[in-house]
Amino acid sequence: MLRRSAGNKLGLLSFQSLSYRRPLLSYPYTVLPRYQSNWSRDHEHDAFDGPNSERNRELKDNRKREAGTFTLDVDTLGKPGQIVVVPSRRRRMLNRNRDKSLQNESGGTISSILDGINEESAPPSDKSVQQRIEGVRGSYQLGQTLPTADFKTLWSKLASSFTYKQLSEFISEYNRNNVIEEKGWTWGSNNSKSQDKSLGKTKGSRGKSRAAETIVRDCWQLVAEGESGQLEFRIPAHFISLLLHAEHFSFHELASLHGCGIDVTQSAGLVSLTGKRNDCESVREIIIDATGRIREEDVGIIPYTHGDGINQVFSAEFLEWVNSTHGVFVEYKAHGPPQKILFLAENKLGADNARRTLNLALSNTTSPSTPFSTYLPASELASAYTYRPEAHSSWFEQQKSWFRWAMSSSQNAEAENLETPFFDKHQTRLSDELLKLLRVTTPKTGAAAGLHESVTAVVGKCLFMQKPSLDNTAISPAQLGRLSLPRAFTADVPRVSHFIKSLMPIRPKNEAPLYRLRLSPTSNAASPPDLEIEAAMNSSLDGIDIHSVKAIITTNSVDYLLPENGLDLRFTRTVSQDLLYKPYPHSELSQSSSEQLEPSFSPQIQAMLQSLKISLGGSIVSSGSSKGPVPLPIFCSIALPCGLVPHSASQRVESKKVDESMTENSVTVEYMFPPLTDIRGAIVQKYDFDGRPLDYRYYESGSLLAARTNEVSLGMEIPQTDSAAENDQSEQLDQEFHSFYNAACGMAFKIHGNRYVD
Repeated sequence: MLRRSAGNKLGLLSFQSLSYRRPLLSYPYTVLPRYQSNWSRDHEHDAFDGPNSERNRELKDNRKREAGTFTLDVDTLGKPGQIVVVPSRRRRMLNRNRDKSLQNESGGTISSILDGINEESAPPSDKSVQQRIEGVRGSYQLGQTLPTADFKTLWSKLASSFTYKQLSEFISEYNRNNVIEEKGWTWGSNNSKSQDKSLGKTKGSRGKSRAAETIVRDCWQLVAEGESGQLEFRIPAHFISLLLHAEHFSFHELASLHGCGIDVTQSAGLVSLTGKRNDCESVREIIIDATGRIREEDVGIIPYTHGDGINQVFSAEFLEWVNSTHGVFVEYKAHGPPQKILFLAENKLGADNARRTLNLALSNTTSPSTPFSTYLPASELASAYTYRPEAHSSWFEQQKSWFRWAMSSSQNAEAENLETPFFDKHQTRLSDELLKLLRVTTPKTGAAAGLHESVTAVVGKCLFMQKPSLDNTAISPAQLGRLSLPRAFTADVPRVSHFIKSLMPIRPKNEAPLYRLRLSPTSNAASPPDLEIEAAMNSSLDGIDIHSVKAIITTNSVDYLLPENGLDLRFTRTVSQDLLYKPYPHSELSQSSSEQLEPSFSPQIQAMLQSLKISLGGSIVSSGSSKGPVPLPIFCSIALPCGLVPHSASQRVESKKVDESMTENSVTVEYMFPPLTDIRGAIVQKYDFDGRPLDYRYYESGSLLAARTNEVSLGMEIPQTDSAAENDQSEQLDQEFHSFYNAACGMAFKIHGNRYVD
């Protein structure tokens, strides 16, 4: 039953379909009159319909009625089944009147319309595209900061209004017309995406959006509020090195104060800032302003006057240490001395200290080697004990490892009285050989007046450069001599104050402290001598009196090892010329102060004294009233008689304060003061030690030399010998020096013994 009902419905559909198609097949001639008939337009509709037009109309109406959804009497999935009947597709009719209507219109109108269409469809020129893109920017200026919404609108408008090709050509044209020496501002960091999520784009975007971003950010340099990016710029590498070491400038502190990150590449001369654009530009302006305050000075070291050893002194490590210590940049070439010092204008003091450090390094490391001697028999053994001098040695000495040669008994810190069997039994005339070693060379002084020869014995420790094979190894004096190891002498005297307190002080007559200073010429001078100055404050406390000025002609030293003791000795012979010497018949006049003798001095000596008072007087006077440390000047200009400078490269004194008659036969020489932290360290305290004057000084020094120095010394004058009685005077000198030698050794043993007395 169900099958029959379905068949009836399907049969109905088949019948309708056939009844729909049969008239078209039964009357084919009805189509021909539409194309071949000459009927009038009034009968065209009837001719087209044909004789069975009424029937066709009925079939069309049946199709409309039969189209739709019909319910079947079959259940499907528990519901009545349905079938959808789709109407047949209508046949499209050709509109033959379209061409006729166009032909009836004016030919000129058609041409104008076509021309307008062609103009609109033609591609715009490159110049017009460039102008239209620039027009999108509107009134925004280059580098302007925009609100985020405006920035996003501008970006989107560019991306939607132009093709990728047009945007790319605009960027290429911009790059051709703008030569950029530095990368400048870049949105975002190198390894991160945008920090502003509201823009909806990242630095990694591509296509038109990326091209539009490039135009907005790079070409127009527009920035959205609150965005972070990167600003890169270049400055000379040596400027970066100077600023990295400057005391009053810090890249990282500057960037931190502005909320920026910073990365400095010294070798490439590149500074990279990360943060907000305004903050980064502020930091850049401060850095550029700092480079404008950089000054430079010549070091003035003449290479050919110092030989090949100059390259070993000025190593790259040492110059880098000078830069970091003094906040400067020392410019130099390979295998040559330093040439210039670069510094910030506010750090002129650091530049002067750096120049003095370079000169001190040259004078201290190019001095001739010092021989050594000892009372121990040549075959007797002593051990090599590792020793670290630390603050009691110079920077060069701190870079090496050292050992002290000593007996094991001297290393016992609990021994109050050391046994010295070898010293007690050593040759009594060993001092004669020591004196000959000190006086092996005689300077050519001619008939110079005021010559003095003296010997001083300073307590300290003689150190040998360490070798791995000599660690705690027993070695004899002969073997030690054959090794020819580099040596250093450090004035490290532990707890010397206990020894000093046991002595009787010697007060000067005028009760004014005596300042003793050694002035050294800078290397840009010719060959002037060192000057040893002794001065004190005058009675009115408003100036100074110069008590002694000695030109050091020559010095040579011998290190004397005391292996049974914790300290050694350094004997130094000095030949000097007293520049204030005047042969007066009365001894009391010859011992008077320079203030009384000054009017009788030559104009050259008076000019020298005047320049010394100007250079030194201010610091000494200030030390009397100041409670804090009073530093010395770094450099000074001293007027010297021409006879003291063999090959003068200096200019004659040209000072309006000095009379022209006083400046004849005088030259000005640049000297440097010792790097004392406080001028009070130049005060010499005198004590009585077994009837001999003992000098004691404690001072703190600059960064190159030892930071702390305890200088304890004995001295003796060597009288000038008369050629007629040379033998007798020589024997007398040997006896006097032997007594001095015993006193110096006794001083060293007593200082070491008193070290353990509380």
